[in-house]
Amino acid sequence: MFEITKILPYKKSNSEGVYTMIQMKEIKTGRFYFTYICPMYRNFRRWQRIARIGNEIWFRTLKMKTAEIIDADSYPCFMTGRKRDRTEPAKPLTLESLTRLGVFG
Repeated sequence: MFEITKILPYKKSNSEGVYTMIQMKEIKTGRFYFTYICPMYRNFRRWQRIARIGNEIWFRTLKMKTAEIIDADSYPCFMTGRKRDRTEPAKPLTLESLTRLGVFG
């Protein structure tokens, strides 16, 4: 599980518009990781909806580019409430719960 700790302002890219860096801390170890996202890429939608400082996330599929860089093609997911037992079915997210999580603002 990771916590988003920093989101840098958008910067101009050398080649394709703008990008930003999202820094995350692995809660169990305290180690920091980061990823770069660009609005022009399809994977941006995965990150856009969760990219809020303080959000706790986990990865359905985690891909690493280097020891510190998480591939933006990984699939981040919200951590909602307590840690879910793998045998327990996932609770669907409602509009109300997404609003509480800050997805819409």
